[in-house]
Amino acid sequence: MLFEILAELKCKPAATLMIGDTCHDALMARQARIPFLAVGHGAHTARELNNCNAELLTESLLDYFRKNY
Repeated sequence: MLFEILAELKCKPAATLMIGDTCHDALMARQARIPFLAVGHGAHTARELNNCNAELLTESLLDYFRKNY
């Protein structure tokens, strides 16, 4: 699915960030070689997401962007 989206938008994996709330999202991003930001207030908890090796993890997407941008 990610490869189709990248092709349609003419984006490269290195210039992409996937944001998701499940370990399934993390796996999909990893397989596409796309960095993954896990948000721990969705379907999976932050603890579950930490166990699926997300590159970045935050409890709140808003807090993440406030701290980093």
